[in-house]
Amino acid sequence: MTVENYEPQALGALHDALENLLRRTPLTERLADDPLQFPHGYASRRDREIVGWLAAGLAYGRRDYFQPVLRSIFQRMGNRPWLFIKKMRLPSETTYFDDLLYRFNNGRDLAAVMAVLQEIYTGWPSLESYFRHFMPEPEADTVLPALQGALADMRRRLTLILGKYPDLDRHVRNPFFLLPDAGGPGPCKRPLMFLRWMVRRESPDLGLWTSFSPARLVVPLDTHLFRVSRRLGLTDRRRPDRQASLEITAFFRRLCPADPVRYDFPLMLFGAETCTVEPSCARITAKGACPLGPFCRRSPDTG
Repeated sequence: MTVENYEPQALGALHDALENLLRRTPLTERLADDPLQFPHGYASRRDREIVGWLAAGLAYGRRDYFQPVLRSIFQRMGNRPWLFIKKMRLPSETTYFDDLLYRFNNGRDLAAVMAVLQEIYTGWPSLESYFRHFMPEPEADTVLPALQGALADMRRRLTLILGKYPDLDRHVRNPFFLLPDAGGPGPCKRPLMFLRWMVRRESPDLGLWTSFSPARLVVPLDTHLFRVSRRLGLTDRRRPDRQASLEITAFFRRLCPADPVRYDFPLMLFGAETCTVEPSCARITAKGACPLGPFCRRSPDTG
């Protein structure tokens, strides 16, 4: 089942159900549980860009694990993360985060990515202008070409930095994981989440980047959103890959052309907390009708 298979009446009903779910989900109140809380703590545009990029990059795994790591990082960077990065000196200050370790990454990975950001801000006034440089003319239907160009350039810069500073290169763990290949088959969830924060105008997103249209955003697909999307018939893909994120985005674009990631956050929370791997649908119904029950195609095949 894809958007083309939904009858207009059913499509309208699903739109109403998703709007109802959005109203029932206190997104701003949930900010304390989301990595978006960190850029919200700064007033400066550059500080918000830097904190947003680093927070999104490390936002993998369990939130109760990565959020203390992020909190420690930003406490060390002080009240002006942009000035911290501007003044950072390589290689002497790459040891500043050496005691930090989170799953696939260590503190030197973080320092290497900060060095990439330092280079970018030397040549560009903002990350927005840097990303905008990679958007083709005429503009593409999505932000993916700009994201692919920016991340390819970041990875190139990272390679050169590691080559220039062998001591840093010897101690990094997996810095390229923080700058994923946007041209690959993966959904590129964390960079797309960062773009949602920067571009989308509606709270709790920041809406800092006015030169990009929210209509061109692509859903930052995680396992929870993917599971719910399959149960709703928004995609038939077996894995949460790039194609699945594009199919789901195309579906949402039919429902809300100007804001195709409008339902990303509430559906992600719904999947994480209610429509889980093995949901207790009877218990949910006992508390009140499942808001998406009439559209659910749950089966052993769809999960």
